Amino acid sequence: MTTTIIAFSLALLAFGFASAPALAEDKFVPSTIKSAADYEWQEFAPGTPLTFVPLWGDRSSDGEYAILLKLPAGFSSGTHAHTHDYHGINIQGAWVHTDRVATDEKGLPPGSLVTQPGLSMHADHCKGPEDCILLIYQKGKSDFIPKPKSAN
Repeated sequence: MTTTIIAFSLALLAFGFASAPALAEDKFVPSTIKSAADYEWQEFAPGTPLTFVPLWGDRSSDGEYAILLKLPAGFSSGTHAHTHDYHGINIQGAWVHTDRVATDEKGLPPGSLVTQPGLSMHADHCKGPEDCILLIYQKGKSDFIPKPKSAN
């Protein structure tokens, strides 16, 4: 029985290797290539100085998406949360991301990663003089939940 299962598995594996090149040659799907010079920055939300470039997906729906988000030098978001987790990679500028335990007042250099859990309060600041550009990836609709005002 074991010999039969091994022989059958090897046959399937061999068939897969033999047919893979043929499939790759028969089906061509072009790559998506877009120069950064061709990006069209859009208003992120009315009344904010933030702009973005959609990379894939739709930030206004429940699917996953990725954008480039530009924070002008000196911009501070105020304390807020988002419903869904997000992953952010700093592309340009000095991004200061703070939460209850983590902060780097010098700013995170390009290439730095932040993984922000959903519904967790945090704040973002772009420490000038250069604008910050962040790659943001999120599996869910984009939103902004401001910190509730204290009941004083």
